[in-house]
Amino acid sequence: MSKEGHVTINVVPVPSGQRWRRAYTRVPWYSFAVLVAYSLIFYDIPVDNQEYASTLVFDTDKARQAYRWWTYSLLHRRTLQLWINVSMTLLFGGLFEFDHGWWRTILAHNVSIVGGALACGWDHQFVHTHSHMLLTGSSGGIYGLLSALMGNLITNWTELSCEKRLFNISIMCAGIIADVVSNLIRSNPATAYSAHVGGFVTGAMIGSAIATNVKIISWGAAWKWSNIALLFMTFAAGILNLTL
Repeated sequence: MSKEGHVTINVVPVPSGQRWRRAYTRVPWYSFAVLVAYSLIFYDIPVDNQEYASTLVFDTDKARQAYRWWTYSLLHRRTLQLWINVSMTLLFGGLFEFDHGWWRTILAHNVSIVGGALACGWDHQFVHTHSHMLLTGSSGGIYGLLSALMGNLITNWTELSCEKRLFNISIMCAGIIADVVSNLIRSNPATAYSAHVGGFVTGAMIGSAIATNVKIISWGAAWKWSNIALLFMTFAAGILNLTL
């Protein structure tokens, strides 16, 4: 303390390299990578290429080929479907990645894609039992990212500011309304709503399990592990349904 009674505070500047690294980690790199990858695949080898499509599409007659549970998401039948999906992935994935990082976003997105395929298998087993189902598109992963944001809100509700909560809720509602309206306009009977539901349920569980806690809470660990256990049981049942 100086003679005048003022306290001297030494401000340590943040190095420019460290500031750059912080900004770098805030960029939703994975969401951008998905946009580029889906677009390149769509325009380079279209789904009309029957040999290519038959190799990657999720086919209920070939459901035991496990790689198809994920590769179907690389295929899009129409330009409108592609751009709706990549836009929603960038929106929901970008928001989730901004808060929780790239590896959690990769996990939420891709596990939800598999969850969509498993749900389609249940649909074929118990609802559309006499139909041959083919699944393409990444809607399951998109709904997974949407519900992962919901899981994040539940996990960190008291820690998030009112503005942050309202912003996330507004984005989620806007995405749901846009998807409902687009489906009503297209009224496509081939839309696999079971994959949407499966991706949504999967994303809710994995989002609640891997979302970063802003503050450690008493029930946080129990909430995370219960979602992990539920996810494993659900996936085990879905995999057995497709492979037995």
